[in-house]
Amino acid sequence: MKRLLAPLALSLLSLALALPALAQTAAPKPPSPAAPPSPAAPANPLQKRLEEALNRVDKGDEAGAIQLLEGMRQDPAVTPPVLSLLGALYLRTNRPKEALAVLKPLADAPDADPAVLFNAGRAALAIGQTKEGIGYFEHSVALAPGSPAARTLGLILAREGEPEHAYEVLRPWAVATPNDTEARLAAALLAVNLQRLPEAEELLKGLPADNPRVRLLKGDLALRKGDPKGCIAILRPLVDSPPPGFDTHGGMQLDARRILGEAYLRVGQSAEAVKLLAAVAGKGTDGQTALLLAEAQYQGGNIPAALATLSPFAPKILKAEHPRDPGFVVEMALTYGRILTAAGRQPEAVEALSVATRLDPEDPAGWQAYGQALVAAGKKEEGTKALARFRDLSAARTKARLEAQRAGLSPANAPAQAAADPVLAALQAGQLDKALSTAREEIQRSPKDLQPRAMEVRILLLQKRYDEALKSAQKMVDLAPGVPDTIYARGVCRLALENTKDAEADFRQALKLQPQYVPAMNDLAVLLMIHGQKAEAKSLLERVIKIHPEDEIANENLRKLNAEGKAGG
Repeated sequence: MKRLLAPLALSLLSLALALPALAQTAAPKPPSPAAPPSPAAPANPLQKRLEEALNRVDKGDEAGAIQLLEGMRQDPAVTPPVLSLLGALYLRTNRPKEALAVLKPLADAPDADPAVLFNAGRAALAIGQTKEGIGYFEHSVALAPGSPAARTLGLILAREGEPEHAYEVLRPWAVATPNDTEARLAAALLAVNLQRLPEAEELLKGLPADNPRVRLLKGDLALRKGDPKGCIAILRPLVDSPPPGFDTHGGMQLDARRILGEAYLRVGQSAEAVKLLAAVAGKGTDGQTALLLAEAQYQGGNIPAALATLSPFAPKILKAEHPRDPGFVVEMALTYGRILTAAGRQPEAVEALSVATRLDPEDPAGWQAYGQALVAAGKKEEGTKALARFRDLSAARTKARLEAQRAGLSPANAPAQAAADPVLAALQAGQLDKALSTAREEIQRSPKDLQPRAMEVRILLLQKRYDEALKSAQKMVDLAPGVPDTIYARGVCRLALENTKDAEADFRQALKLQPQYVPAMNDLAVLLMIHGQKAEAKSLLERVIKIHPEDEIANENLRKLNAEGKAGG
């Protein structure tokens, strides 16, 4: 099961309050009028009346100030500061239409002031001209990146479904104004949903631990970092004993239960997940919650309940030719198809699972489930082809994982490693031929060094030159027959050549040399799953998770095995 949860609901934080907040946000003070002329200069009547209007604003007489400024507006010599102040006061007194009429000519001018643009954007937004409002905010932020317009624009873009741009605009404001809790929470929410987890953690640092919104985000962050037990420890008390400020009948309650539900699924406690999710299921249940609940019911072996949960949603969702969220539809198709297969409704299962392979033809899980359903439905030839596709994709993913592991890269050290390693630099630049020739030059200089040979194997696999990759891996084995890395590399090459028997032997040999060699355990488990040897595969995956609880591949495959076991038994 991939991550079933939708991004944490934007309604969770202040984004739900974005529009009211606009009305409450204090308008930036308009540009100060020019200094009064020296006593020797002739008096400027407009300047004196502007100063009087400002004095009235300071005394709280906004109506009087507006009256003065409206009279000045008709003067042919009226200045932009007069109009800017009048527009700001119209906004403050909830007259956005009149505000925009005054501010629009100033905001549309080539030399528009950032404060004028900000207020014009607020006015446009308040009367429903969202596109125009966003345009004014964008212009204001471009001129003054640290202004309040960045906060407002970030929140609006998030609400409008542009999380990447929203985060780009909002994060600098949130970092520069740490006391703006709402902006920090909104930025942290965006960071979590964009999988920028270290940045989310930094934004949440120092925020009140008893704030339910902070706790909810920290729970989601823990789950995404591969710590479901930590997530449960954070969120379970929030659900069982809701503190003040926790919305027990709205989006926060739903989000907390969905995150907790997935956390319980990850630790194999499907019954707890069902209890949590069933409490918010029923009339008005959304598709994401229904999908997660059905997955929990399926993993718990309650096939009729899982079908009843998804039946109101799946048929309609799976009919969409061009869905807005293909990933969600694929998850729905996979889960619904597996449940239908377990229920013995093979033709319907085949139809559902075909949607998964159509929308995500590179996902091995879809082809595996589809092939199994086809075979069960009596379509053996088609099923065999689908399962062959599953094996090919699984082998490709295994190779990709090997390549990443052998590079030993992380976001923090990748640039430095690339700078120090010309082979790696060429590889990262996509120059495979150059990388290969450079690796071979290093092999000639240091024929007993395994590292350039490992890079040679990696590059040849990327070029799909599997026979050559196997020969190079064999040379590694000849040089260091007692090193598990060399045996494992040869196994991956054999797997690429679809020699599963010898690949399995290599993975087992690597584990004899190093019993906790995680890559070999993971790949051997996949091979065993393909061959139906589920008990040993499960044992291997459990060992991997014991060593590395955050290993997503092992967790995903173990969940799949557990679900198939309960559904079948």
